[in-house]
Amino acid sequence: MKQQTKGPGLLRGARRIARYVFDDENEYRKIYGLREALGLFPLNGMLCGLPATIDERLAQYQRDAAQGESTQLTATQDAAP
Repeated sequence: MKQQTKGPGLLRGARRIARYVFDDENEYRKIYGLREALGLFPLNGMLCGLPATIDERLAQYQRDAAQGESTQLTATQDAAP
């Protein structure tokens, strides 16, 4: 989550989102399973996400974990691209 984006901040493509979330675009396959959890959406046939939404979702999972809630950030079983 360290990478800065240009323009309005739209991350386009699983590799770019993986680079943003994991600092490694080779982890792009994990992104498909985290679509709902990270608030990702298709746009013109490409998986997209807003850094602000991704950051907020991850921060919420961290807050829940700190409070002992059982919310987990997990990949869905239908993770195929």
